Amino acid sequence: MSETPARYDVVEATVTRHLHYGLVVVGPLDLPGYVDSDHIRDWAQREQPWPEVGSRIRGVVLGYTSVRPAPTRLRVTARPGDIALVESVDDPDEALRTWRDTSPKGARAAEVLLRSAHAIPLLRWALTRAPDGDDHRTASAILADAPPAIREQCLGSQA
Repeated sequence: MSETPARYDVVEATVTRHLHYGLVVVGPLDLPGYVDSDHIRDWAQREQPWPEVGSRIRGVVLGYTSVRPAPTRLRVTARPGDIALVESVDDPDEALRTWRDTSPKGARAAEVLLRSAHAIPLLRWALTRAPDGDDHRTASAILADAPPAIREQCLGSQA
């Protein structure tokens, strides 16, 4: 990679330290960065140990702590659900806008989501979030009324 990674690029980084707030990493082009403690694991894996110092991790670029005069500190999420979402949609910004438009707006917005190309990846992603959180609750409510084929694609044998 010869260019500074952009938002939603999937990158590899090396863990260099553990701090109380998360992982310190070195990303592509030797860019310093970090993974916030809430972005290390999906909710279901939250009790697993953090990756060891020296290990390589995959993650999604969320942005930078400063961009002027040049990007300084990479912000990364290493949650498998976030990586899977970004890798399964053509335009993560558009997909996440669709989700944000769906969450608070009820049944009509849910119908629009279910007709979108992003429906399955977004619902799968939302189900990786904390069960008591808005994203998970919204996905569960949508899937309760979704066609069986969509439930099967998102829930597998749990459908």
